[in-house]
Amino acid sequence: MGRFSGRLLPMQREVGARFLGMEGALRPQSPISIAVWVLFTSVLGAFSAHAEGRVDGVPGLDASAIVSRAFRNLYGFDAIQKIEIRTIGSTGRDYTRTVQVVRRGTREESLNRMLVRFLEPTDLRGIGLLLLERPDFSYDAFIYQPIHQRVRRLSLAQRKDRFYGTDIFFEDLESKRAAQWSANYLRRDRLKERTVTVIELKPKGVPSAYDSVIGWFDHELPILLRLEMVQSKKRVKTIDIDPSATEIHAGHVVPQSMVFRSGAGSETRVRFLETEVRKELPDDLFTTNSLEKGSDRDDLRRVEQRSSPIDDARQRGY
Repeated sequence: MGRFSGRLLPMQREVGARFLGMEGALRPQSPISIAVWVLFTSVLGAFSAHAEGRVDGVPGLDASAIVSRAFRNLYGFDAIQKIEIRTIGSTGRDYTRTVQVVRRGTREESLNRMLVRFLEPTDLRGIGLLLLERPDFSYDAFIYQPIHQRVRRLSLAQRKDRFYGTDIFFEDLESKRAAQWSANYLRRDRLKERTVTVIELKPKGVPSAYDSVIGWFDHELPILLRLEMVQSKKRVKTIDIDPSATEIHAGHVVPQSMVFRSGAGSETRVRFLETEVRKELPDDLFTTNSLEKGSDRDDLRRVEQRSSPIDDARQRGY
């Protein structure tokens, strides 16, 4: 995998001209990418038509549709990614980790899968985490630590723990489905010089560390600009996403930078160093046996053997 470019700069141009016109270098070429592109632009076009002219207080604003649009964009693709996670503690201690993530995204006909392996630093290399969505859309989580030479299941309580000293909960790694959350429209607002729709999300039928989540959904792009996590009526964490650091991958607008901040005064900065979208990844990549006996190189080799890329990297950019 190589490092990809193509950031959404400048952000001031209308999204309709960008996407619905399929201008310039962004036009997809392969049949698969064309299919994904048609689906993406049709959803975007429908939302734009639906949202146009809406004002605060007008009945019928479909908060669930806005959430569904963003979640499909963020979680609805298979990929292999290299991610840098840098945590700056309240005392100023600075600690950086690098992970490789193989993920199978949200689809109606299949369940989410994610395999995370630490690449750096040396003392964490080889540790792996496997997340498996259940048919009821809750998650099983397994961890492998070379020092113990075995896989163990994480309990529901442990899913609320911090991910190896970062401001990220294990739960934050899980892909989301709009059906898992009740959506309550709060207001139209401005954030980071962009128009956003503010929506309150509450977990519905699935366990969560959070009582509610407040999301700032971009009015044009299918992304979130901010999330606030609430426990016992107190904000315990914020996640900020930089809209100027965003790339197009097979028709999906993929954020490249986000910052997690906790109430303890620390922050964790996440950078997506590499992203390659793949054709549907096979089930046998995401097993406890693969977690225990595999490695990051094994995962790369199996991805190359079993799944073809659909990322139109050469077509990306403005």
